[in-house]
Amino acid sequence: GNGSAMRGHGAGAPVVLSNCIVAKNHGWCTIYYGTIDNCTFTADNEDQNSAVSGMTLLNTCPVVRNTLILGDKATATTGSVGFSNCVFSAATANRVGGSATVTTNACLVAATDDELEIDENYAPVIGSNIAVDAGDSSMYDTVAFGTTDVYGNPRAVNGARLDVGAVEAVWLPRYSTLLGRRGVNVVAADPAAEETPGGVFLPNGMVSLVWTARAGKKRSFTVSVTGTGMLVVTRGGEPFRTYTAASGATTEMFVGDTQELALDFEYVPGDGDIGGAYLSKFNVHLGAVLSFR
Repeated sequence: GNGSAMRGHGAGAPVVLSNCIVAKNHGWCTIYYGTIDNCTFTADNEDQNSAVSGMTLLNTCPVVRNTLILGDKATATTGSVGFSNCVFSAATANRVGGSATVTTNACLVAATDDELEIDENYAPVIGSNIAVDAGDSSMYDTVAFGTTDVYGNPRAVNGARLDVGAVEAVWLPRYSTLLGRRGVNVVAADPAAEETPGGVFLPNGMVSLVWTARAGKKRSFTVSVTGTGMLVVTRGGEPFRTYTAASGATTEMFVGDTQELALDFEYVPGDGDIGGAYLSKFNVHLGAVLSFR
């Protein structure tokens, strides 16, 4: 009808949304009288005439923080809306930018819709969505909002950074690709683990992976430690190697005795440690290996 999909009881008693995906709603506006944190509004919210482009998404929502707004949306001209650290399309930015009732603070605008790609679970796609790692942690209250996203995944990942919206990007497949394309599957990573060119940086905590390759083949990985702590590697749950900064950049070569090999890399920081460990170049050697020194 001509009402809103969700409405609070006036400005003094708003509907409160946090860590929510708001999708497929129908009404004159989607949220009327609201306080919104860490939400994702999909492009398929529509008005009473089933229009999705230019429809009124928000009215009288003075607090909208760390929120991802997809599609071409507008805000009502009768009530104030305050965006802080939000992400939206250029079309939406053009609509809300000329409104005297709208304020924006540290928001990001996508140049094209290609910069707002999401997957089937509404997670921003790494490398194709400017919401990735763009969340403002100073606006995120873990007591009020919790430490996980709408699906229960850790909120702070890839260098303990937040994404804008209700869903965090999925980093484990990305880490797997960075480390090696031959059967490397990262199954767990500390939130502080971080993408680097050609590998993964670990300032503390653990990266765990399962490496699948033909049994009996030589495998190798490269590690380097830049901090005062140590990198401890276990293989199949048993101690394997330990590295420190004194080890230098080390390429470890060994024979995998099973097809699936579980490896854990744990960096234990030293006192006042500002460094960490770099993991890279996981390779399976199918033929002869020549070493030149």
